[in-house]
Amino acid sequence: MPQDMFFESFSSPDTQSVENDDLGAFDNTQGGGDTSASVVVFNVDLVSALRQGSVDGVNELEAAIGLTDLAQEQLKKYATDGSQLLGEDQITLVLRTLRVILQRLGIELQLPFRNYETFQIHWRDEGLTGDGSWHKRRSHLESLFKDTRDTLDVFEENRLTKPLTNPVKANTLSWPEVDLEIRELRRKFDNAVTPQDYRALGTNCVGVLEAVGEAVYDSSLDLHDDESSIPKDRPKVRIERFIERTLADEDETVRKLVRSSVGLAHRLKHSSTPSSLMAGVSADNVILLASIVRRIADPTFQRSLDDEAPF
Repeated sequence: MPQDMFFESFSSPDTQSVENDDLGAFDNTQGGGDTSASVVVFNVDLVSALRQGSVDGVNELEAAIGLTDLAQEQLKKYATDGSQLLGEDQITLVLRTLRVILQRLGIELQLPFRNYETFQIHWRDEGLTGDGSWHKRRSHLESLFKDTRDTLDVFEENRLTKPLTNPVKANTLSWPEVDLEIRELRRKFDNAVTPQDYRALGTNCVGVLEAVGEAVYDSSLDLHDDESSIPKDRPKVRIERFIERTLADEDETVRKLVRSSVGLAHRLKHSSTPSSLMAGVSADNVILLASIVRRIADPTFQRSLDDEAPF
């Protein structure tokens, strides 16, 4: 479950030394002859760090889903049988962090309480007491979180169904900087959920193009008479010059691919209405272009029309 990312399990030979308090230690000892104990600890440091900003290695969408589920589950237990694991300080931290992460994802969550105590005041004000009160409070909680959870589900579905393209066949030519930029583009794309995320991917697409341009550019071969250099931030020109000197009959066809990839990347970078679709199209384009250019540059892929097809 996503909420499990906020708990850590430790083995302790002495359960008496573990304090079950708001620092987050919970005795999870199973019955039997085993004298060891499993202690589940709420990761306060991680949740606090997420409240301050992004954390390396943590997907913010997964964190938002996990915190939403955790908050709703703990509040439901508090409102019914009192079996919640988190203390008052912890649930306060969870709700505060959840609100901040959702804001970063462009989602507003307005709850009429901030902890267990104010939640109890709220449900009494709403008349959720008396016969059937447990069911009433559970239903009320579900309604408070429903829109947020539905939006997160849509974000998650989009993230899982939009993988970027892979080249038809891996190339043997080593371009470490290009590979690094493509890996970063894939990582950022996997984590993108907001329009701002998609716009930022334009910069990553440009980074891939600049790395490809750097890999193929040769100042001794690619400069015209009136030029002293071609700057790195002009990858279209660098890659086009490489195409001109390596391909004879098909150079214009491939150059069109270069121009379209560069154009898509820059339009995404400056778009006022960036979307997952256009971010995916642009990212696929630069990945495929990098593969095409590497294939042209790699002598092991130089084949005549009579050769067996490489894929």
